[in-house]
Amino acid sequence: ITLTQLILTFVIVFIGLKLIGIELHIALLLGAIATATAPAATVAIVQSMRVRGEFVDYLYGIVALDDAGCIILFSVVFALTAMLVGVENAVSIKGIIIHGLFEVGASLLLGFISGIILHFATARVRHKNELLIVATGIVFLVTAIAVSLHISPLLSNMMIGATLINISWRNERILHALQPITPPLYAIFFAAAGTELNLNTIGSGITLLMGGMYIVLRAVGKYSGIFIGSTITKAPVNIRNYLGLCMMPQAGVAIGLVLFIETTPILPSGTGDLLSSMSLITAVVLFSVFINELLGPPLSKLGLYKGMRK
Repeated sequence: ITLTQLILTFVIVFIGLKLIGIELHIALLLGAIATATAPAATVAIVQSMRVRGEFVDYLYGIVALDDAGCIILFSVVFALTAMLVGVENAVSIKGIIIHGLFEVGASLLLGFISGIILHFATARVRHKNELLIVATGIVFLVTAIAVSLHISPLLSNMMIGATLINISWRNERILHALQPITPPLYAIFFAAAGTELNLNTIGSGITLLMGGMYIVLRAVGKYSGIFIGSTITKAPVNIRNYLGLCMMPQAGVAIGLVLFIETTPILPSGTGDLLSSMSLITAVVLFSVFINELLGPPLSKLGLYKGMRK
């Protein structure tokens, strides 16, 4: 189900934007970013409704795997885009495949090793503040290493969490220790993203058209991908009919990818048109995040309500 909704969302957004005349590299990047969802929003909605069961298990599994898949897909598409637009140091198709595999593999390996280190480093730690210090230290260290090696800090840190929770359920205490610092971090994260939101750009006709198309096409891709994947796997009817509604929120990972585009060292070697294209992508994605975070949660609640009744 994760694969079908990931692939269909990318293909539908890419083809739809290309059909209205959007440049190839912009359509590719927006298609890749469109596959991201918002796990934090999903968890908050589920917790607020206090629901459990098979439907929630499907939802949690898909949104977690979806963002991992999104980062992998974006890494490959971004490398391909660098070659298409002719920036310096762009690589061949063979180089793209090798680079993509290396980036994904190295990111996962770094996260896996760091997760094991964090597990043993906190095995005898009981105090919540000590857990917080050790955990944040590992996260910052892994992020620094990932950036210096030019691999994905998002994928590496996601792998830390996956490793911790699969080694032992007791590692949930590490995640609980980190929870108090998440609200200010989210606020900082969205404030930093907001600095990239140029109202003059959003007010332009092309941004509104692209933004509207992007939102509609993404919704179609997510819902149809869930529906088709559930049909193929013979998942329960409530999963097939209503889980797609819960995939509409989009925030954290999408904004993270936009900030990556804005700060990538590839941009300085690009032309003025390329810089303008990247600014347009930023405006479209942030506009989409704004709309999807308004409309997505109510749709998710509706999907959960209908799905849990079956």
